[in-house]
Amino acid sequence: MRRLILCLTCIIIGQSTAFAQFTHSSATAALQGFNPAAVQGTDALFLNPAALQQVPGFKLALVQIDTRAGGSLLRFDLYNEYLRSNQTLSTGEVDALLGAWFGNETAVRTAGAINQITLFALAYATPRQAFGLALRMRQHHRMRMNRGLLDVLLKGTGEDRRVPLNGSLQAISFAEITFGYAHRFMNDKLRIGIAPKLLLGGQAIDATLTSTATFSDGAIEHTFDYQMRASGAINDLLEGFDLFANPEPNERALDTFGRQLAGLGVNGKGFGINLGLHYRLSKQAEIGISFTDVGVINWSAQSKTYTPVQHRFVFNGINLQLQRLREEYEGDLGAYMADQLDSLARAAYEDVTITEEAFRSPLPAAFHIGTAYRAGKQTAIGAALSVGLNDAAGNLSRKPIVTVGGRTRLLVFPLFGGIRAGGDGALILYGGSGLRIGNFSWLISLSGTPKSALMGTGSRFSLMVSLVGVGI
Repeated sequence: MRRLILCLTCIIIGQSTAFAQFTHSSATAALQGFNPAAVQGTDALFLNPAALQQVPGFKLALVQIDTRAGGSLLRFDLYNEYLRSNQTLSTGEVDALLGAWFGNETAVRTAGAINQITLFALAYATPRQAFGLALRMRQHHRMRMNRGLLDVLLKGTGEDRRVPLNGSLQAISFAEITFGYAHRFMNDKLRIGIAPKLLLGGQAIDATLTSTATFSDGAIEHTFDYQMRASGAINDLLEGFDLFANPEPNERALDTFGRQLAGLGVNGKGFGINLGLHYRLSKQAEIGISFTDVGVINWSAQSKTYTPVQHRFVFNGINLQLQRLREEYEGDLGAYMADQLDSLARAAYEDVTITEEAFRSPLPAAFHIGTAYRAGKQTAIGAALSVGLNDAAGNLSRKPIVTVGGRTRLLVFPLFGGIRAGGDGALILYGGSGLRIGNFSWLISLSGTPKSALMGTGSRFSLMVSLVGVGI
């Protein structure tokens, strides 16, 4: 690699994809309220493997699609109040906006995205035990940033001040092969399940930036430090990256990058496990407890760490040399100034140190507890609580998230919905429907934040589709 100008910063700014964390989400999981006490069928593999052992028979799910985005960084209420009018904000208005959005200068806000496709999942249960198998492709993205970037964009460089500019980005793509087993105990009141999983990593990036921009008497000083760890085809793209020359991207690297982004290719390996229990309190009431995504991926193939050689950029203005302007640039002042700025930027940001070393990415481990009450064969209500246990990319925060929901059925139409609160965002409403004819089902679920400052701050949205469900 020859040139990297603020490579980390560009990635952090450019990857501002932004949902609620913790639970396995599919349309069938939404039908059960994302609840470890109510989950059924193949979804038990991911949320509570003990629930594999319920109704004896065979369950098959094909092509479950789950896409979610959101976080505390998505504040549409503040955007509408301060920025939609396209008017120039005063310093006081900018400070009020940043204070409401971020709080102090060191506080960070988060945005994240999760995309998952379960290609197939199957479960087979007998009266005493159950088995399961599933293949999922998963992508987790999370970005964090403080208020510094918006401070610079909204106030400009004219006001003398020191602005911390900090952020981070984590992203992983991997395939997951999950096996499940559950067994009944205590006269069928207690079920215990385990679901180990083999993880095949496609690519990963883990980057952090710590810096300060100082504006004083027209001069600009940027002191910075960053570390970026990457595995997979992202390294090939970075090898050819040159923001100064802006060349065409390497098509072969882009193709490999796309396949690894989909979870194909193996640059990392790891193991994980889901554990759970399910206890029947009465004929109608149940409780479920589970731990999910306890595990880690080790990235060893094509794994590199990038750190800067220089740590300081200083701009005191352009020294105008008239003779050079006339002779070398034919009087083109714009070209002359652009070249001067380019030289300053190259001297500060271009050189990086690259080392080959392995690193690890934890899975978004979480704890879940829930209870469900069944009012007949088709109707149930329940409540669940989930808490993130680590700082992995799939966990936007470690704040608990509570779900209250219910389901019923009208002829061949399943109906379900509820609310979710807590975590890294405001209140969420979710709901969905579909078709259930005989042994076959099709479901769709949608969720969203009605107001990004309602019982929390930040917006979250999701779309979940289960194309084929079969129960025999």
